[in-house]
Amino acid sequence: MRGELWQVIIMRQVLNEFCAQHDLSVKDRPAIEAAELLMRFVAEGELDPDELRTRLDDVMVDHPFGKRPQPAAQDGARA
Repeated sequence: MRGELWQVIIMRQVLNEFCAQHDLSVKDRPAIEAAELLMRFVAEGELDPDELRTRLDDVMVDHPFGKRPQPAAQDGARA
């Protein structure tokens, strides 16, 4: 039971950070999807918060809120 509680704490911490980063409520559909993904990752044995964040970002990048910012064009370069 103690191990399971630790897993929940880690998942919630990563989910809270994800929601804050993307201006989401934990009740928003993308946040629910993120929580489901986190549960899957933990069930697969991943417990490192940094790795959970990376895996979550990699999967959720296709959502409109998850687009990675494009680097700004350098002076003189055309887009």
